[in-house]
Amino acid sequence: MRTAPDNRYIIGGRDEQFFSPAKRDKLVGSKAKQLRNDFKKLLQI
Repeated sequence: MRTAPDNRYIIGGRDEQFFSPAKRDKLVGSKAKQLRNDFKKLLQI
């Protein structure tokens, strides 16, 4: 996790190696939800 110059948080991780762009794109929503939950846990909100 890091911050942007405008003080937004930038989070990442949960990367997986993909050979199929379609499979990767299908998982974007669930990965975003997991990252959101990780962020909330980290900040205890």
